[in-house]
Amino acid sequence: MELVASKTTEERFVHFWTISNTFLARLLNSRLLTVACLKGAAPAGGLAIAMCCDFRISTSNTTTGLNEVSIGLSVPPIWMQRLTQLVGHGNTERISQLSFMIQAKEAKQIGLFDEVVENEQDLLPKASAFLKKILAYPDAGRLITKSSLRNDLAKQWGDVGRIQQEARSNFKILQQPQNVKVLEAVLKRLSKPKL
Repeated sequence: MELVASKTTEERFVHFWTISNTFLARLLNSRLLTVACLKGAAPAGGLAIAMCCDFRISTSNTTTGLNEVSIGLSVPPIWMQRLTQLVGHGNTERISQLSFMIQAKEAKQIGLFDEVVENEQDLLPKASAFLKKILAYPDAGRLITKSSLRNDLAKQWGDVGRIQQEARSNFKILQQPQNVKVLEAVLKRLSKPKL
């Protein structure tokens, strides 16, 4: 709803963008060991959350990507930086600039997902096994290493001034008539009851 300019205000959008990106920055650099379990469609923000976790596992029917371009938006640069860290520049260009949604098998092949399971029932047991294995290690080494790898990007991601400037710029894009029309159609499609 916050992405449809006709249904929100710039102030609300900036607030939404600030809260969501502050959360993502904190998740990226959390001292906690985090696991994303995905099933079905996980585009845009769903992938952003997963990219901030330490381990990503999905069902075989999961599709994911940064599809913002296909609905008239730009992919947040900080999201692309994180994706590049995980899958490299070429894959990031294909997934973000071209709005490619990829299947779970490919996501695992390129390093975006760590594991793919056939059945939803296998997600939590697989995640638990990973957690038990890693939590058996002493915390200090893992925490220092994680911070070394992620701290710079997390600080940049969580910079409120940067976030708010990005939000204001994005809101201008959201107000363009073609984008309003596309996003209203997406909202309408997503609002239909599931059978």
